[in-house]
Amino acid sequence: MVNRTLLALSILCILSSPVWADKNAGFAAAKRGDYETALRELRPLADRGDAATQVFLGLMYSEGLGVKKDLVEATIWYRKAADQGDDSGQFMLGISYVEGKGVTKDFAEAAIWLHKAADHGNIGAYGPLGVMYAKGQGVTQDYIQAHKWFSLAARKTKNPGSAITARDRIASQMTPEELAEARRLAREWTPQ
Repeated sequence: MVNRTLLALSILCILSSPVWADKNAGFAAAKRGDYETALRELRPLADRGDAATQVFLGLMYSEGLGVKKDLVEATIWYRKAADQGDDSGQFMLGISYVEGKGVTKDFAEAAIWLHKAADHGNIGAYGPLGVMYAKGQGVTQDYIQAHKWFSLAARKTKNPGSAITARDRIASQMTPEELAEARRLAREWTPQ
């Protein structure tokens, strides 16, 4: 479930990009809890293909903010943004597949979208990819890759505690050679 913190962070990220007056008004309305105005301002932009507003509409439908909660509709909006190469849309679509919210749970499909998000520098995708590689969900189980993604998450996120714990747990099951390879991959990895 997307929590209000993620919603607030999404608003801040979107507000930090160049925006049209309609978008500013829409996100300002959402920030103050006026989701009816936000929807009225943002829906036309999303319909015209603005990826940031598409992701935000997905969040509104996911949380039932000013609209009836509808996880299928949320996923439709995430996919529209994801198909345009928007990393937030790719991340949210990947998480939808991980959780089976609005779509049938499908770890292989989730891995595709989370990899795309990670490749675009979306740090939110790093931890879930680590989990998927650790458990072999949608990908071949691979502790080297799991360690790499958890290391990246630990290095890039503001609250790295769970990533550090997961990374260290995986490390205890790896050979020194595997651990060295995982560290090298994490060190050399850069978003595309």
